[in-house]
Amino acid sequence: MRRSYEGAAPAAQLTTDLASSTAALTIFCTDLTNWPTGVNGYPFFIVINRGKVNEEKILCSSRTGNVLTVY
Repeated sequence: MRRSYEGAAPAAQLTTDLASSTAALTIFCTDLTNWPTGVNGYPFFIVINRGKVNEEKILCSSRTGNVLTVY
């Protein structure tokens, strides 16, 4: 599977709480300038709570503006 990578992507904050597990999850964040977009079907990973005991990696299918769509 090909993946998209971007450099200089700043940390962002969630603008809404994440709900419990769901098949179609959309994440709304603050400024996602320089983040991957998932263009051409290349997914990308994000990390939530990096370096903490509850760190979680999430595979995203796309980004539009400040909205991430999760597989």
